Amino acid sequence: MLEKAKENINGDDNTTASTNAPVSLGAKTMSSSLTTKTPDQDEIEAAVEKTIYQFLGVLVIAVAIGTAFGVCCIMCISKSCARSQTKRLSQAKSNNKLQFVSDTTVGNSVTMKAAG
Repeated sequence: MLEKAKENINGDDNTTASTNAPVSLGAKTMSSSLTTKTPDQDEIEAAVEKTIYQFLGVLVIAVAIGTAFGVCCIMCISKSCARSQTKRLSQAKSNNKLQFVSDTTVGNSVTMKAAG
């Protein structure tokens, strides 16, 4: 019994620690070879994963650049429209032919005519 305990402590490869039954090494390697992937599949999966991450990186960069370009375009167009509007308003004020009337005067005259 002492010898069996020493064999278990020393790590005898042909027996298991709990039952001391012989272990079939051939069945383990065969079952593990069926479940493991071949190196070709691993390389293909790694290449596909790398390609996906590269595509996502390029996509994120393209969206960021497009967003920045769009914001710049909108800002430039809005500034141009604001300048044009200011220029038109200043020309209208300087032109003496135009007369500006407030809305309250127009609204009161219309209601007075309808009531009277």
